[in-house]
Amino acid sequence: MLAGLLLWLGGKFAPLQAQPSKQELEAKLADFQEKAKRAPSSAQAWYDVAIAAKRAGSKSTEKEALRKVIRLDPKAKKAFNNLGVVYMRERNFPKALRAFDKAVEIDPKYEEAWANRGNALRGLGRHDDAIESYEKAIKLDRSMSGAWFGLGGAHATKGDLQKAHASYLKVVKIQPKHAPAWRALSYTYKAKGDQTNSDTARQRAEELNPKLKYPGL
Repeated sequence: MLAGLLLWLGGKFAPLQAQPSKQELEAKLADFQEKAKRAPSSAQAWYDVAIAAKRAGSKSTEKEALRKVIRLDPKAKKAFNNLGVVYMRERNFPKALRAFDKAVEIDPKYEEAWANRGNALRGLGRHDDAIESYEKAIKLDRSMSGAWFGLGGAHATKGDLQKAHASYLKVVKIQPKHAPAWRALSYTYKAKGDQTNSDTARQRAEELNPKLKYPGL
């Protein structure tokens, strides 16, 4: 954004913060790493390294830092969840599932981990189990659009387009600018024989993200 743009904060106008450069993010990471070296038994210090590494795009550093957090604090649910996300990016679904299982074992009300667990189960082709995991996440937080979207995908894979359609409608109600959900709705509307709404959903998705593809439409 332009540096001259202003944001109203606490009754005063303040310039919007510019996005940090790669060099700045790497410098911040190095700073947190130095702090962690000075306090090697601090789980929080290594968690700070993991967060900084993620922002700097250093995947290997992020993973190693999260492992250190877990060794120091076996009850660190966020570290288990974040490590699971790292494994998901690597498409290592078995390890991701184990990490998410540990996160929800530590905190059965950790809705984000339940949703992520659903994603891992889908990656393993265990769609019924994924549906159960997404539903647990939604029960804890009905505004979790990611869980609704994953639920729709699991239902669609199983061929239940009616339930998939209902899930995708929930997503766009919660998050109207969710382009992938609008794209999915273009397919479920078409499957229902509603070409008009299929076209409308596709147009909405294209407005939000022109790069999305629509094979078969």
